[in-house]
Amino acid sequence: MMARILRGCGPEKGVEMERVLVVEKNGGTAQPVVGVAYGIGLGVDICECADEAVSMLKSCKYSSIFLDIDTTGRNPVEIVGAFKNASPGTRIITFTEQNHLELERGIRNEGVYYYIVGPTSENELKEALEGAVRAGNNNNSF
Repeated sequence: MMARILRGCGPEKGVEMERVLVVEKNGGTAQPVVGVAYGIGLGVDICECADEAVSMLKSCKYSSIFLDIDTTGRNPVEIVGAFKNASPGTRIITFTEQNHLELERGIRNEGVYYYIVGPTSENELKEALEGAVRAGNNNNSF
């Protein structure tokens, strides 16, 4: 079964559901995330740039954000900070295939929920997404 990818933030068919915002430019990382998210009952919105994501975060409630930091074309640490300011309490999951210590340290210092170094597995994506939803449900700062 294929997941419906939405641009915007409404419940699918009027059903309230947790949603994940996937920020990824090239589509390669998004597809596995969409499959896992759909499989665990999450709605999915996708956007290609950080500015669009900030706008969506200000107008919609998401349980988590999945950010491919390799495709942003901007400083990932600044992007994570902008996301946290736009939607305090939303769990941020970052993904990179080009990890280095300074990048990881900067991202983690911003307080991301989960930092993934690729390639990744379906199990790791599921663990990150389910954990982000649980953490959000257990925290009233959301």
